[in-house]
Amino acid sequence: MSFARAFTSVVMVFLLASLILVGNAQADTLTTTETRTIGFDGYSIMILYQATDTSFVTYSFEVDLGTAIDVLLLDENNFEAYIVKGIFDYLPGTILSGLSGGASEYTTDAGTLYYVVIDNTDMPSGGATPTGSVTVSFSVTATDVDFPSFITDILLIVAIGGILFVVVILVLLYFLLIRKPKTKAQQYSGQPGMKICPYCGSSMPNDFQYCPKCGRKW
Repeated sequence: MSFARAFTSVVMVFLLASLILVGNAQADTLTTTETRTIGFDGYSIMILYQATDTSFVTYSFEVDLGTAIDVLLLDENNFEAYIVKGIFDYLPGTILSGLSGGASEYTTDAGTLYYVVIDNTDMPSGGATPTGSVTVSFSVTATDVDFPSFITDILLIVAIGGILFVVVILVLLYFLLIRKPKTKAQQYSGQPGMKICPYCGSSMPNDFQYCPKCGRKW
């Protein structure tokens, strides 16, 4: 079992090192909390950020004065179409025609610029209809976690290796312990003072602690 203990120690050290690497992953966070007034048929950018593979944005808002607004989550191409009043698509995480609310959304297209926009225009279709200026309080946070792909690969390998190791140990324990003969010594029928080795079936005197044939102790 010394080899199993040594192997377990190596796996635990490897797992610990991986967790330390994950814990040290760098996170770039942009947070804005403020109140703005947006004029009729205008817009205001809550936040602009560049996504990585593990980026997400969270925001909440409340209209303090005025009618309902739209909060649009747009990538760079759709934002460019939006500002010239062209045809654009908004992304999941968008809220249309609301006086308050919030959303949280992953934006995983690495390298792409994303915009969270307070919209007080008549776009998009199905959105709010402006009647004048609005005053909006909001809080928005965008987080880009610098989590190198090689760490993800290492963690996956460690996880698979750990599962396989546990399975092997359980199988060994099953055969070594669970399937171990329940009765270590049995009286040898027909020969008083004798017993049978539970491992090889040899007979020997009751006071023997080791089998003279297979050498096992029981």
